[in-house]
Amino acid sequence: YGLYAPPRATNDVDVTVFVDSNQLDPVFDALAAAGADVDREAARTRAVARGDFAARYRGMRIDLFVPSIPVYESAAKRVRRAPETSRLMAAT
Repeated sequence: YGLYAPPRATNDVDVTVFVDSNQLDPVFDALAAAGADVDREAARTRAVARGDFAARYRGMRIDLFVPSIPVYESAAKRVRRAPETSRLMAAT
């Protein structure tokens, strides 16, 4: 479900969300529903300025990226959908 290489020794999770940076409220809502903490205003400001923002889940940093450079158009065409679930999933 998105694991394309062996994990590196980092203490974060990288997630790309294919939504425009001015349409982040559903992303924030999903993060909150999953139990993640995100400063919505700071995240929105950073997403617009840099194309990324961060959240935290049980001490784990989550780096989220929004389309901000042309490569995202190509990546969006290759997105694979995973079955919906009501819990966070770990790729091993």
